[in-house]
Amino acid sequence: MQGVGEIQGAGNLHNNIMVNVTQNQPSSLTSGVGATDVAANEIHVVGLPPLGKKRKQNANGPRKSSPAWDHFIKLPNEIEAVAACKHCHKKYLCDPKTHETSNMLAHTKVCTKMPQNDPTQTALSFVGGEGGGLVAASQRFNLAACRKAIALFVILDEHAFRVVEGEGFKLLCKQLQPQLTIPSRRTVARDCFQIFVDEKARLKGYFKSDCNRVALTTDCWASIQNLSYMTLTAHFINND
Repeated sequence: MQGVGEIQGAGNLHNNIMVNVTQNQPSSLTSGVGATDVAANEIHVVGLPPLGKKRKQNANGPRKSSPAWDHFIKLPNEIEAVAACKHCHKKYLCDPKTHETSNMLAHTKVCTKMPQNDPTQTALSFVGGEGGGLVAASQRFNLAACRKAIALFVILDEHAFRVVEGEGFKLLCKQLQPQLTIPSRRTVARDCFQIFVDEKARLKGYFKSDCNRVALTTDCWASIQNLSYMTLTAHFINND
């Protein structure tokens, strides 16, 4: 009978709390944890801190900062959020809500004060030395030499000018020389023609200064595409 009385008492207390909640009247319940206040359909536990919303963890780990901040520094005491380049001191707006870091990332690719973008900056490379070992040597980026090498690659291996627009060729050049801007096929065609003009002038000068006897022979033939050609062959004896 005692157990039944306790159960009935607990039921009456529960009903009393539910009625008070419905009527927005405060009621109290004493327990081992602490007192509770029931009002306006809310239960607050006295003595315990309020529960806050925990930020959901990123599945890819903690958020990483942009690589642009390796080359920029945020300026203090500015009306708007402004960052300056550590190399050339050019300023950009960097409010994360409106500008983000896209403009700063674009600047890092063209900033001439950055060591990796400076065409006069030497790079350390390794060349074969005596005994099969490697010897450190400095190497300077030369745009004209790279363009001439591409033109010779097209001429010697008889590639089409559009070979420089292939994804594989671009990937190869970026791995070999990241500072090189791949020329277009029109630029390569002009470079090839310039090599022809230079070699023609050099050959004429050589014949004029170092050759006493030159024999010219012509020949006609057709290519695999049935295109007709006439070639001119020069046999010569130099001063040696």
